[in-house]
Formats: sequence, structure tokens, C-alpha cells
Amino acid sequence: MAHGLDKPLFEGITSQLKAKAIRVKTGTLVDATIIASASEDDEEGRWVKHKGKPAVHGFKAHVGADADTALVEEIAVTPANVNDGKAGPDALPDNPGDVFADSAYRGNHFGDAVRAKGIHPAKAAELMI
Repeated sequence: MAHGLDKPLFEGITSQLKAKAIRVKTGTLVDATIIASASEDDEEGRWVKHKGKPAVHGFKAHVGADADTALVEEIAVTPANVNDGKAGPDALPDNPGDVFADSAYRGNHFGDAVRAKGIHPAKAAELMI
């Protein structure tokens, strides 16, 4: 990296692997979205309020998507009140590459799951939290 050879080397190796139909994964984006219940009578859904928006009764989809293609590789659906950091490990694919997640995934539970996949956590907005 000191000589600026990391990027050209990576691109050269990646192009050779692509020519042989071998793919190099660079990372996984992890995030959640709230999904409203069809009815407030849904006993599995829960209430959640997010960033000054009205409360929603429903679920969260915690998604792990390939950072290059945006192809969803893993998904975990929970009641809406489940903390992202607690459900996030279920959204990690087996080989996530670098993990990109927002501050909602900060904490030991998610960080430990990322380390278990062989990735070293970094700060939010960099590589993981």
C-alpha cells in the first residue's frame, strides 16, 4: 500500500480470476428496513418508533447484500422492536468480505459475529463498527 500498488495488484488479480470465472468478493452491506404489519392484530409484529417518524407495528428485515452487486445474500426477519445489532449476525453470509454497517450495528454481539467470520471490525462508515 505504501507504494500504491495495492489497487493495481488487486485489479490485475481480479481480472485474471474473472477471466477464469472465479469471483472475488469485496464486501457485504448490512442494514435493516421496517415492514408494517397488515394488521395491528398480528401477534408476531411489534411496535417500533424510528427517528421522529410515527410508530409502526410490524417487522424488520435485516439484510446482508453483496457490496458490488447489491444481490441479497442473507436475510433475517424479526419483530420490529429487535435491536439491529442483535439480529445483524443472522444477516451475515458465510464469507462476507469487509462488512459495512451503520451505527445501529455497533456493539459486541454484532462485532463478535463479524470477527468469527475472520473480519476485523473497524469504525462505522469505514469497514464495520
